[in-house]
Formats: sequence, C-alpha cells, structure tokens
Amino acid sequence: MEQEKAVQLNFTKRGFVRLVSFLCALILVLGVGFALEGRAAARYRLRLEENYAQSLTGLASNLSGISQTLQKGVYAATPVQISTLSAQLWRDASAAKVALTSLPLGDLHLDNTNRFLTQVGDYAMALSRKSVSGSELSDEEREQFAALCEYGRGLADQVYQMEQEIIARGITMEQLQREIEELGSQDGAAAPPEGAVGAFQGLEESFSDYPELEYDGPFSDHILKKEPLMLRNVAQISFEEARSRAAEAAGVEPSALQGGSDEASIMPSYTFSGDNVWVYVTKAGGYVSTMMKSRADPPADQLPPTAGETAADGEDSPAQRAILAAQRYLAGRDLAALVPTWYRLADGQCVVNFAPTQGDVLLYPDLVKVTVALDTGEILGFDARGYLSNHYNRTIRSPGLPLAQAREVVGKQLQVETSRLAIIPTAGQYEVYCYEFSALAENGQRVLLYINAETGVEEQILLLTEDETGRFVQ
Repeated sequence: MEQEKAVQLNFTKRGFVRLVSFLCALILVLGVGFALEGRAAARYRLRLEENYAQSLTGLASNLSGISQTLQKGVYAATPVQISTLSAQLWRDASAAKVALTSLPLGDLHLDNTNRFLTQVGDYAMALSRKSVSGSELSDEEREQFAALCEYGRGLADQVYQMEQEIIARGITMEQLQREIEELGSQDGAAAPPEGAVGAFQGLEESFSDYPELEYDGPFSDHILKKEPLMLRNVAQISFEEARSRAAEAAGVEPSALQGGSDEASIMPSYTFSGDNVWVYVTKAGGYVSTMMKSRADPPADQLPPTAGETAADGEDSPAQRAILAAQRYLAGRDLAALVPTWYRLADGQCVVNFAPTQGDVLLYPDLVKVTVALDTGEILGFDARGYLSNHYNRTIRSPGLPLAQAREVVGKQLQVETSRLAIIPTAGQYEVYCYEFSALAENGQRVLLYINAETGVEEQILLLTEDETGRFVQ
C-alpha cells in the first residue's frame, strides 16, 4: 500500500513537472510568435510610411513639374512646342493624381485639388489638338492657361511647405490620419485645424476662385451644365401624365407603377418603379428618358422569328430579329426614323444603338439604346438621354471638302469600301461634320475613319468588330 502511494506521488510530481515544462514551452513559443508578429507589423508600418513618404515627395515633385510646364506653356507659340508641353503636363498630372490618391487623405474630400489635376492635363491636350489642326489659340484660352499657371505655382509651393513641415516635425501618416479622423468627428463649431491637416484643408480652400474651364474635353465644366436641347422651352407635365407615359413605355398599367423621389439633375424627372421595372420621365416635355426591366431567370439565346418580317440584309439571325423587335418598339414611341448603327449580344440580351438621320447625314450624338431579350423579344431597356440632350434640327451645309479629296487622306494601306456623311461627337460633347469611310486593312481588320468635311483633318479612327457577339466599335 505504501509502495503504491509512493508510485502515485512520484507520478504526480513527474506529471506536474511535465505540465510546467509544457506550459513554459508554450509560453516561449507564443512569446516568440507574438514578437515575430510584432516585428512583422512594425516592418509593415515602416514600409507603409516609406510608401506614404514617397507618394508625398512624388506629389510635390509632379506639382513642381506642372507649375514649370504651365509657365512655359504661357509663352509657347508653335504647334510642336504646345504638343510637347501638353504631353508633359498630362504625364505629370496623371502621376500627381496617383500620388494624391495613395495618401490617407480621403476623409478630407480634396475635390477641388483632384479637379485641378484632372483638368490641367486634359485642357492642355485639348489646346494641343486645336493647335495641331491649324487653329490659333484664342486670347481667352491663353488667359485660362495663365490662370492655371498661377494655381499650379501656388499648389506646388503649398505642398512643398507641407512636406518640409511633416519631415521637420517627424509626423507620420498614421498620426495625420488620426488627426483627420478626429477632425471628422468634430462639430461645425470646432476651431480650424492646424499643422499638416490644416495645410491640406487650406490647399483645398485655395481653389475658391478657380476658373471654370470650357474646352473640348471630357472633363470640361460646360458638360456638367449642359441643358438637354429637347427640354428647352417646353411645357411641364403633371405627375399623373408622367405615370401614364411611363406605363406605356414599360408595357404595364399605370396602377402598377409607384412614384419615387424626383431626380434633380440637368434632366429633372419623375421616377417610377413597379415589379422589376424602373422608368424615368422628364418633367419638361414628358419624355421617357430611361426604362429598365430586370428578370429573375437568365434569358435564353434565341428569339423566335416573327412571321412576315426579315432583316434588311435578308439574314434571319437572333441579332437581326432583336433589331426588328427594337425597331417596332421605337416605332411605338414615334422614333421610327432612327436607323440601327451598332449592336452587342451578351447574357441572352441584345443592346442596339440607333441614330437619326437628317437628309443623308447620320447624327451620332443623338443615340438611343434599346435592350432586347433574345428569348422572347421583350424590351428590357430603353435609354434616350443622348437623344434628348443633343437632338435638334441642324443647319447642315454641303461639305466644303469634296469627297474625292477627303478620300485621299485615308491611309494607302486601307481599301475604302463605303462612305457617307456623319456628324460625330468630340470628347467635349461638341460636334464635327465628317465623311465616314469604312475601310478594310490588309490583315482583315475593318476600320472606320472620320475626315473633317471642311478641313480634311483626320478627326477619329475606330476599329470595327463584326462577329457572333455583334457589330461594335472600339
């Protein structure tokens, strides 16, 4: 009995020693793991701070380059020099935007700073295109360029001073981010921020007198203010009349649509929704601008043929049957005169673009899009915003440049197959009167070229794809 107690006591002591040893080993392993993890986290924070520092330095450097290039641009007179400086501005502005977005400053909402960086390169390229085409820059354009120069110089100086302050005070971006978060949680009565955060806010507020830039580019200020042409000087309609028109466009009863929040934009509209359908009707004129339907089940890839109807080219394909369905829908909306231009098939649907004509001139800015289900021919989408924004009865003169002379501009490596007159939109939503040439390259690539019908300038080149997925341009 005593021997058994001794064995049990001995075993208990031995087990206790093992347990303690195991716990010590576990604590040691966990401690080493936490230490390694802490060191890894510290290295990550260090690399992150280094990246932030590089971004801040890059921002300051690129803004300095923008400032210097803008100063040179004020005095540039030849197309070659303007183009060279514009390309440099584009590169520096793009790099500055990347650097700015890499910094943890999102909560400061630096909208004006981003606007400047977006517009400065785009504006310079627009002036470059104008200069290369043979047109001289106007006094107003040079004045705007000079104003950009002043803002660029001030912006570069402010960012450089911020960079020096951050370095001198040893401020980390983590600290800066905390200050920004604290600023966001304060009420409007709080004192203005100081230090680097205050400097960044001051940077944004320095754009209070920033000029509006109107030019031929996608970021021009005039685009945001452009009033839809078809909504000018037309009477307003009532909510109930709008709902009736929305129901007609969607193919449902008016009672099936409920009114939503009005859209307050450059195209003020009543909004309606029903069972998987949404419709927007303009308050002025009562035009259906947008209609969308969704379907729970993905549609099939075949649309049954309609008796007695064939496509213009005689083909009886799903795409052509979808185009016919879209044309019938447009005819019911008093848009029968539109002609199909491009179409794309995907996910059991066919999206068809239509454009109107005036005489023998195709009006590309006035596009209407119709989406058709390939299995039933149901209209799933209608978008007339481009048409409402741009359509009007244009004064179109005979081309100043003969067709034969415009054709000579086309590259020798291309074989012209067809030609027609067209009005095309520019990047800034202006319009150019052109000859459209459809040509075939030696490698089989189809190309659309747009030659200015007045000056002979090659305005645009598009690559045309025609295959089982549709007919579209890139």
